[in-house]
Amino acid sequence: MNSNEKSSFRLTNTVQHYEWGGKSDIPNLLGVSNDEDRPFAELWMGAHPKAPSLTEGGQGLDSLIEADPQGMLGAETADKFGRLPYLFKVLSAGSPLSIQVHPDKKRAEEGFALENSRGIAADAFNRNYKDDNHKPEIICALTPYWAMRGFRTPAAVVELAEQSGSSKLVELAAVLKEESLDEWHRLKGFFLSLISLNKDESESLMNEVLQSVSGSGNPVFEWVQRLAGEYPGDCGALAPLYLNLIQLKPGEALYLGAGVLHAYLEGTGMELMANSDNVLRGGLTPKYMDPEELTEVVQFISESPEILHPVRKGDEWIYETPSGEFQLSRMALQDETAVLSRITPSIVICLEGEARVGELSLKKGESLFIPWRKEPLQISGSAVLYRASVPQA
Repeated sequence: MNSNEKSSFRLTNTVQHYEWGGKSDIPNLLGVSNDEDRPFAELWMGAHPKAPSLTEGGQGLDSLIEADPQGMLGAETADKFGRLPYLFKVLSAGSPLSIQVHPDKKRAEEGFALENSRGIAADAFNRNYKDDNHKPEIICALTPYWAMRGFRTPAAVVELAEQSGSSKLVELAAVLKEESLDEWHRLKGFFLSLISLNKDESESLMNEVLQSVSGSGNPVFEWVQRLAGEYPGDCGALAPLYLNLIQLKPGEALYLGAGVLHAYLEGTGMELMANSDNVLRGGLTPKYMDPEELTEVVQFISESPEILHPVRKGDEWIYETPSGEFQLSRMALQDETAVLSRITPSIVICLEGEARVGELSLKKGESLFIPWRKEPLQISGSAVLYRASVPQA
């Protein structure tokens, strides 16, 4: 099929009902009831083999692309990636996700090959690498959105440890003041000391901190208390003391490259990432944790996280990142027509209102796939739309 024979394909997408999911935002977006009070964590849009979107007639988007990669993706994207290189999601966190980090491309390829050679099953509990790809990502807030991203400075961590009133935590934080070590090894030493605590030591430390910080009014300690309530005895609840705590306003975004320790805590947003499922966990989880591999992947560098705001380009607002796999953009139409010029393979979702994209109408909660095309595409109506695409060279 030539991609220009049809300007777009309507999608039916999979909802992931992970336990941490919110109960209302995704159902409200999709216009479905949630009488069973199930968690609606993520709406997946894309061609990931775990849950590919379906086109009309029930064909998976992955198989549609595989049947004509050059026509669907364009020669440049098909040659470079061989598949749709991103996964697009609506993510709704009703409770905190695990502390986690994603590997770079080289580490993912090596880890995936090594675990395959060891015969570790793809769905094994102790599997670190599910594929050979990296997983840079961007999260754009649709509601007020709490997250943790990257390490605080050693001095800031020491100050918060002292404010915690826990002599044990102050003792563990002593390595952060060790002048003979560079920042990387100070932060790594402190982090390793926390995740290496046994169950009794972790519970004792958490009890000591919680007795001291109750009613402090400090958002950092309020989140420590909340996380401790969600994960009793897990010293990962101390992460707000050593990771930057952020609340995004709607429309603001964060970019996460390889090695950046992070966690999403609460809120709903648009998430766009490279097409990968590689996650190494660092706390707040009953899932497998591999401290040795984790500390090989984490970048132990303090930073002040950059909050991204979109830049106007043509009729879209673009969130600029260094990713070569994906680009996130937003359109807000008020009874008007916008034009997309040269189009790389795209997924568009309507969050509010109604629009016409090519020959298809798009209502709230609906999405579609737009193949690569040379010709401009008109979008008209009154709607708020988000688009995932491949960056143009």
